[in-house]
Amino acid sequence: MYLYAKFLGYESSIIAVDHWVSATYPKPDHYKVLLHEIQEMQEDIRKLREDIENYAVKRDAGVARIAQMQKELRGTIAQVDSFVSSKDRKGLLLAGEDLALR
Repeated sequence: MYLYAKFLGYESSIIAVDHWVSATYPKPDHYKVLLHEIQEMQEDIRKLREDIENYAVKRDAGVARIAQMQKELRGTIAQVDSFVSSKDRKGLLLAGEDLALR
């Protein structure tokens, strides 16, 4: 981005460009998004169970849907776990503690 700004005639430093980019285009927090998605999935499963108990949804179709939703929920939880463990591993490597991983 800095090279493009220089091409357009920008005269300031790369640090100023970096600050502008980080202020204008913040990085998304994927961990927070995944945790919110997990909460939404758990709420959907709870609502479906209530609908089955209130006979709004047929029991056999509802049970199959709950099983599929729980499988999806477990996959999302595994994704969060892998995200956290890879972040921890990167932190250990940056700290020079790569022997702890072996």
